[in-house]
Amino acid sequence: MRGNSDRDALYPFSVTPANGWGHENPTDEYVIYDVRQIGKALAVDGTNFKIVLIDEATRYPDPASAAIAAGKIVEHINTPKAA
Repeated sequence: MRGNSDRDALYPFSVTPANGWGHENPTDEYVIYDVRQIGKALAVDGTNFKIVLIDEATRYPDPASAAIAAGKIVEHINTPKAA
């Protein structure tokens, strides 16, 4: 039995090649995949986002850019709101 969690700092999101793993990625673009839903990713506008089909997702030029954007979204979601 493993003692560590499969969740990382970006959960429930994951950086994925734009066409998904196991498919060609000729444009070398990446998306922020929603691991809770098959074939769904994020359309991002700053820290605002909506869950869309992977074909409609915001494209990033490299995995680092996508990871940074995902991190900002997760941080925004997890920041307590002022009452």
